[in-house]
Parts: sequence; structure tokens; C-alpha cells
Amino acid sequence: MNERISYQDAIRRSHQEALVTLVAAVLITVVFWGCVFGFEATLLGWFGVPIWFWTSCIGGYFFSILIVWILVRFCFKNFELDFDAKES
Repeated sequence: MNERISYQDAIRRSHQEALVTLVAAVLITVVFWGCVFGFEATLLGWFGVPIWFWTSCIGGYFFSILIVWILVRFCFKNFELDFDAKES
């Protein structure tokens, strides 16, 4: 159900959601590159593929799904963006 809020509150909430999304994107990028550089010297592998690939690409994919689920479940709110000119 859409929540009816004022135009200023909608702008403020949109900015908050954009900021949280930016933080999530930076976190995902840091985890990806942390796995690449953290495991690059390791000789471990699976099916001939180095472990840094498994942790960064495959693990990073599942990590990003988890982060997006958290954003949608706890950070994003459904609110009305259709405003009349007289309301703003």
C-alpha cells in the first residue's frame, strides 16, 4: 500500500534511499576486491578455477543478492510520488 507523504518528505526519503544504495554498492565492491586480493596468492582451487574467483565472483553474486534483499526489506518504503502542483 502506498503511503501518502508530503513532497518534501518524499524528496528526503528518496535521497536517503539513494545514499543507502550507494553505501551498499561500495560495500559490495570492497568485498569483491577484498576477495580478489585476499586470495590471489592462495594456490587453492576447485575444478581448475582459483579460489579468489569462487569467493569474489560466485560468492560476491550471492552477497549482492543478500544486500539487495536487505535494502528492499528494511530500507526502501513504498510511497506515492504523484503530486499535484498545488501540493508542493
